[in-house]
Amino acid sequence: MTEQQLLGYIRDCRVGSAEDCRSETIAELFHLMCEEDEMVGKHHLLKMITGTNTSYEAEEVRRVIQFSVSLRPLLQPRTWSARFDAMDHDGDGLLSFVEFNQFITSFTSDESMLAKQEEDLRIQQIEMQIAQDLTLQTMQHVKVLFDTVDKQGTGLMHKMALLQVVLDDEAYRELLRTTPPLRPLLYPGKWSSVFAQIDRDDDQKLNYGEFVEFIFASYAHSLATDSGTG
Repeated sequence: MTEQQLLGYIRDCRVGSAEDCRSETIAELFHLMCEEDEMVGKHHLLKMITGTNTSYEAEEVRRVIQFSVSLRPLLQPRTWSARFDAMDHDGDGLLSFVEFNQFITSFTSDESMLAKQEEDLRIQQIEMQIAQDLTLQTMQHVKVLFDTVDKQGTGLMHKMALLQVVLDDEAYRELLRTTPPLRPLLYPGKWSSVFAQIDRDDDQKLNYGEFVEFIFASYAHSLATDSGTG
């Protein structure tokens, strides 16, 4: 994968940002927020946003919201409580997907130009950081890590084998710590969703090209999250 391909991938993915509130972003937020009845409840939403709910799904929701200028008002319930009620046409305290779509989209229309400018600047900064870190030594370290995980030389790396190396092998943990694009691998909870996106056939395995894509997508996600919360 070339530098231009990597940067193109990062720009196309918008590193998890919801600044445009594309349909897939709204669908992902709905999936993370909805309860068993496939509806988003106001009280449940409050718990996820305020941090009362500490589940993985709630953390992902807060991460997306914090990174998106357009959606940050969601972090202040008093700014959207009335808007939620207005979208809740039957007054049951629950939003269907259609109502939730309208609710989220209403935020992106607020200060949309400011949101887009800030997000574009953040994307440019992340692209520059990735281009700077895309060195020959980094790629050598990526190949060493892949070959270590792929002990049988099959050309495929299994997720569980990667986890074992990341969690148990101190020598390779040091390699991850000293190589910025590999550092996010030290925190499996943060890259599990990225792995799932790259693993398109859902077999828990990546070939080398997919592994490189996974490494830099995880790094971009880490940079985006850090800049969004700082």
